[in-house]
Amino acid sequence: MCATFLRRIGCPLVLAFVVLIVPFLAFSQPQGTILHLELQVSTGVSKTAFPNDGSVWAELYPNEATDFAQTAYQDDGDGQISVGDNIQLDGNGYRITWVGVTHHLNCAQHPHRAYEPTVLPSAPNPTGEIWTQVYPATEFGTQHQVDDWIDNGDAQLSAGDELLIGGQDCTLTGSLLTVQVEPGAVPNHDGSWGTLKAAFGRIF
Repeated sequence: MCATFLRRIGCPLVLAFVVLIVPFLAFSQPQGTILHLELQVSTGVSKTAFPNDGSVWAELYPNEATDFAQTAYQDDGDGQISVGDNIQLDGNGYRITWVGVTHHLNCAQHPHRAYEPTVLPSAPNPTGEIWTQVYPATEFGTQHQVDDWIDNGDAQLSAGDELLIGGQDCTLTGSLLTVQVEPGAVPNHDGSWGTLKAAFGRIF
């Protein structure tokens, strides 16, 4: 009777292993700190445009200007870049823990500064918002208020707008999609649970 039972559950257990575990093992698990990265491709800040393998992600923190090549991407099933997705960079697996946008500014006193809104999505008029500085890395985490905004005429926050932030007159030069990742991927498969239920339902 035991042998019969094992024969009956054998196939579903193998299926469970293949569906849930094998792809997870393909993401080798690195050791290290949390990384703050921005996508260096022309998809703007769209969360539904998944980056192709080979896309470059630039580290903003803790080691600015370090580049990683994307070698795999695994959606959690919601059809967009979001918390819970897995990403493989230079062959190492990470899980996405935060998704946002980085605004790059050219300021009067400093040629390059980068900020992220503390609340997303950012309003078309960002005046009064608190933005967190993420570049350069030496000032990572410093928060400033957007005191004024002069639109370039397109009625939205975009390149060419002028902002007064942290007492500095700045021009927005561009915005990029940004993620925060932690070492270690997790099994994540859209439809996997349905596949397993169907398999077990056929024998029990």
